[in-house]
Amino acid sequence: MIGTRSKTNYILKKHNYRAKKKFGQNFLVEPNIIKKMVEQINEDSVIIEIGAGLGAITQAAALKAKQVIAYEIDTELVEILNDNLKEYRNIEIINEDFLKADLDKISDSYGQKVIVVSNLPYYITTYLLTKVLLSSDKIDRIIAMMQKEVADRFTRKEKGKDYNALQVMAEYYCDIKTLTKVSKNNFIPVPKVDSEILIFEIKENYQKVEDEKLLFDIVKACFSQRRKMILTNLNNNGFNIDKQELLDFGVDPASRVEHLELQDYIKIYSMIRQQL
Repeated sequence: MIGTRSKTNYILKKHNYRAKKKFGQNFLVEPNIIKKMVEQINEDSVIIEIGAGLGAITQAAALKAKQVIAYEIDTELVEILNDNLKEYRNIEIINEDFLKADLDKISDSYGQKVIVVSNLPYYITTYLLTKVLLSSDKIDRIIAMMQKEVADRFTRKEKGKDYNALQVMAEYYCDIKTLTKVSKNNFIPVPKVDSEILIFEIKENYQKVEDEKLLFDIVKACFSQRRKMILTNLNNNGFNIDKQELLDFGVDPASRVEHLELQDYIKIYSMIRQQL
């Protein structure tokens, strides 16, 4: 199997390849962690993997799932993947930036919801999760490995200074739980911090609003200057609202983002929708 320390070192040496910092590459070399990830899929699953790397998770997923579509932006790694995984007929390797991919089209082509799996690079975690969540009606769940400090933001109950708009979006769409923690020593090269794997399970019956773009525009507006009152932020971002309107909908206009719950954003959304 690819996802072992010895096999990974062999592949890197064979292809004279070194991990590239610009792509946030750290290769997972702990089979037990990989096993826990693929236990979340079944034989009927269609998997989209973001950042296939050397193919450790790709290979393990292919042994269990119906189909694996693996995205890898690094052309050199695609050549290695094609060599490592050439015997698998249920793997499609795509040399493309996933941020440019049409997730809806992929899901529709298989006629079912997909499972997204990824070891998310820190520098694009927000962009990747946002893209996937906005296609939530095509997704069954997301199995995402990320830096532990980032994962903690999604799972802790209190809202810290790093509370952000993506957490509101994730709460809107998903039930989130921790699968397992991952020591930094389980990667080559060794990163500076530990990681954690989260499962974002798309809610079957979440309170879906008619215009989700408007809802998230409102959320982003409220976060635009987090030290200011939400009333100020909303008005500074083109929403013409007065104090009494917010009060009538049960929202304190002097609140700051860390004081609001998901339902508060939905209340503000309902108020603004009535004005359109």
